[in-house]
Amino acid sequence: MRAASIILPRDDVAPRTACFLAQQSAEKASQF
Repeated sequence: MRAASIILPRDDVAPRTACFLAQQSAEKASQF
C-alpha cells in the first residue's frame, strides 16, 4: 500500500492516507 501511495501524485496521497487511517480505526473499533 505504501508503494502505491509513493507512485501517486502528492495531492492524492493525503485523501488516501486519511481513508486508510479511517479504515484502521474502524477495524480497531470492530475488534472491541
